[in-house]
Amino acid sequence: MREFAWHPHQGNYPGWLWTATTGSFVGYESLLERDRVLLADFDPAVVGIVSQPFWISGRDEACGEVRRRHAPDYLLSLRDGCHVVVGVKPAADDEARPPFIPARRQDSADRGRSVNASR
Repeated sequence: MREFAWHPHQGNYPGWLWTATTGSFVGYESLLERDRVLLADFDPAVVGIVSQPFWISGRDEACGEVRRRHAPDYLLSLRDGCHVVVGVKPAADDEARPPFIPARRQDSADRGRSVNASR
């Protein structure tokens, strides 16, 4: 998991939320992310929640092949054995949205699914 930045007068509200789903704390970097963790915690289909579980890296062709890295906000493990990668960004904040990154849902059918959560 990526470390969260903590400093005085920052514009976001990082923290840790204890969840019944994991029996431990799950990190968040904003109040919107905290709300998404709460939704996942109350969803009976969700059996695991991991904050910023891995890095995705690649080249951004739109910016002249600039190398970029992105950590998805959450990985949700579902009761049926599937996993969902979740990106949480405010709907009005287009600049905060990462470029589309294909995410894979691993199950017996090897289907893919990516989720962007917004207000």
